[in-house]
Order: sequence, then structure tokens, then C-alpha cells
Amino acid sequence: MIEIKIPKGSVLNPMLHATLMQRIEEICQTANIQQLYVHRSAKDFCGEDELLWLRDYEFLRSTGHGGLILVGAPKPEERCQAITACLLRNEVDARITSLSSLLEAKEAINELPNPTVMVIPNLFVNTQGKPLTGWQIQRLYDLFLMRLTSNRPVVAYVESMGKLEDTYGSLFAEHLRSHFTLV
Repeated sequence: MIEIKIPKGSVLNPMLHATLMQRIEEICQTANIQQLYVHRSAKDFCGEDELLWLRDYEFLRSTGHGGLILVGAPKPEERCQAITACLLRNEVDARITSLSSLLEAKEAINELPNPTVMVIPNLFVNTQGKPLTGWQIQRLYDLFLMRLTSNRPVVAYVESMGKLEDTYGSLFAEHLRSHFTLV
């Protein structure tokens, strides 16, 4: 049997996380996270509301809840990696994907990677660049709706719900407010 070394202070349990430990490089690459987040508790990076969502994840998913929206949270890339790592430790297929990756995908939406939990650390950030087109916003809405109806949560960062509504429209904003936990 191959002996796997666990860094000091790691939250990984050799008995519970044996497969994760053996395949950590591959799993982290697929999930698009740094390995350090797998070894550290989400408590080191996330606020109380995010931790409650993680604690209640299975129940929320079983009731058709859409996911978690981090509104204006500091260091969203760290929070998203910590949330993804926590889900991975609990054997949930969670993966980070950027907004640009979703929009640039050549495949149809139903051909995109379809993890149990999709994590988008930059769903809406206020920029001075070129705004999204109407078809891109519709494609995002379609993706969120498809994931909701197939019981596949989304975790995403939004800089401001008001600005998101101004840019993506009231339908998209209302979808998030109605089906997601906003923290």
C-alpha cells in the first residue's frame, strides 16, 4: 500500500479521505482549485452564513434549493476554492469555472461539464469593459434554470445584486433571489 503524507494541520482524515488523498492532484486540477484548500477548513476562509450553507448542503439540495450567492464578499476566489474543497472532502463533485469559460464554451450548454455543484467566482463583477450581450445573458439564465431543475446547485460571487439586475435584467436577478441563499 502506498503511504500518503498529510501536511501538518491538514483537516484530511486518512480513513475518510483515502481516495481524495491518493488522487489529490488530479481531483484539484479537475475542480480548478489549489491543493492547500483541500487541507484547510472552510472556517479559515468563509463567513458564518457560508458555513451554515455548507452544513445544510444535503438538506438544501434535497429540497430543490438553487445554491449560494456570495454578494460583495471579500476575497471571493478564496471563498469559492474553500467551498469547493469542503464539498470535495464530502465526496461531492464540485468544480470552479469562470464566467468567461462558460461564455466561450463552443459546446451547447447541455454539453458543458456538469458537476454536482458548479462554482462561479465571477458571475457578476462591475467592470468598465464590454458588457455581455443579450444572448450571453440568456445563455447564463438558461444554464441556471437547467441546473435548478436538475437539482445541481450553483455557488457564485456577485459584486452587487442591484448592479447585476441593471446589467443582467430583473428576470435573472429574481431567479437568484427566489431560489438561492444570498449572503
